[in-house]
Amino acid sequence: MDGVLAASVVGRAVKYSRTIEFIDPHLGKRGRQGRQTRELKRTAEAILYVAEQWSDSSPYHLGDGVDVLIVTRGGDVGAGGFVDPSLASKAISLALKDCDSAGIIRSSKVVFKQDVNPSRFRARFIRAGQHCWSIGHEISDLARLRKPAGQRGDLFIEQDCKLFRKLAADISELPDA
Repeated sequence: MDGVLAASVVGRAVKYSRTIEFIDPHLGKRGRQGRQTRELKRTAEAILYVAEQWSDSSPYHLGDGVDVLIVTRGGDVGAGGFVDPSLASKAISLALKDCDSAGIIRSSKVVFKQDVNPSRFRARFIRAGQHCWSIGHEISDLARLRKPAGQRGDLFIEQDCKLFRKLAADISELPDA
């Protein structure tokens, strides 16, 4: 898939929503020390990539930005240690702000969930409107769609289905961290 087609597919997936939700259990760990890591910056660039496709495709754009909601794990994350939501939230918000010089993201909010045992928060999703897509490896991999096809590597986005919508809803109902 070339870059134009990839952008078109992503744009069509999110275009009818005012809010794009990124559900990633590991994003909180990337900002847990309160500073931007390379992985956190790459994830922010991937989120911006999706927001840019919304901006190019959405009839709701009209010069206004998109709202971004990030749902991640916080508090005690098992073998990953402890994620302080206040430190991680600042780092994630700053990473998004630093990479969004055009102001495509109107607002961003980070919500931290405490997983339960057995774990329900393992998968990564992008949810927009009534649709939910599963990201095969990491949300940060979406940033690779900017690169020429030969340099991208594999990226799996599984199309919206009832199961993904249910899993994302279950994650949203986990207790706040």
